[in-house]
Amino acid sequence: MPKVYLDRGRRTERIRYDSIEISGKFIQVYDDLHETLFQIGSACAIHLILWMAQHMGHYNQIVMNKVKRAEFAAESISNGGRRYSDETIKAALRQLSKAQLIISMSDEGKRDASYFVNPYHFWKTGSQRDRTESIKAYIYKLEQNEAN
Repeated sequence: MPKVYLDRGRRTERIRYDSIEISGKFIQVYDDLHETLFQIGSACAIHLILWMAQHMGHYNQIVMNKVKRAEFAAESISNGGRRYSDETIKAALRQLSKAQLIISMSDEGKRDASYFVNPYHFWKTGSQRDRTESIKAYIYKLEQNEAN
C-alpha cells in the first residue's frame, strides 16, 4: 500500500485504501417481526412482505396493483424462487393484512391496491421522528378500518 506523508513537523504514515462502492439503500427491520412471520407460515406471504419492504416508498407506502404483482412474480422466478400465480399473491396480501403487517390505504368500497407497510416492523426513511409519526398514522388508519 502506498505511504502518504503529512508535513506537520513530524513524519506520519497513513494508509490509503482502494475505494469501493456500497449501496446507500437500506431497510430497517425490527426484531419483533420474526414471531409474526412464523405465525403466517406461507412462503409466498413471507417472500412478498420482504419484497414489499424493499420496494416501498418513503413512509412505507406501496401500490400493489396487477403490474406490481406481476413484477413480484417475475422477480421471484428470475431469482430462482418459486412461481407464484396472481391468485396466490392476492391470498398472500390478505394474509399479510390479517396479520397486520400491511394495511389497505384504499377507502371503503374501492379496490385494494395501495398499502401501508407496518412501521413497527419495517422502516425505510432514516428519521426516527418520522417513524413515530408514521406509527401514529398506521394506528389511526387501523382503527378507522376496524370501525368500518
